[in-house]
Amino acid sequence: MYTFLLAWALSCATAQLPAAEKDRWVVGVAQDDPFRGARAVESMRPTFERYLTETVGPGFSPSLNFSVVGISSANVHAMLEQQSVDFVFVSPSTFSCLQSELKTIPLATIETKSSSSSSSSSS
Repeated sequence: MYTFLLAWALSCATAQLPAAEKDRWVVGVAQDDPFRGARAVESMRPTFERYLTETVGPGFSPSLNFSVVGISSANVHAMLEQQSVDFVFVSPSTFSCLQSELKTIPLATIETKSSSSSSSSSS
């Protein structure tokens, strides 16, 4: 089973909520995890860009748009501190460091069961 967390990053420099006029939100997706690697960004793009923009976006004025960028464990702290990303989709181990050091807030946990654990034989 693989677990990933979507977390919201408060503005690290100011510890304030982003401006209400903000219409573009960026989700940083970890692309250095051992399970999905480089394809992590493309596999999450439909959820974070298309679905959120089409479903959540129109509920706000101005309408919100979401985009996805690849992040790595080496640059995630800097991207959060520079406010280059608003949300991060990372492994629990990376998240625990971010929560401790940068006060990120968990929004969702996604567990993916391995195919061997979900298959069973019946007679």
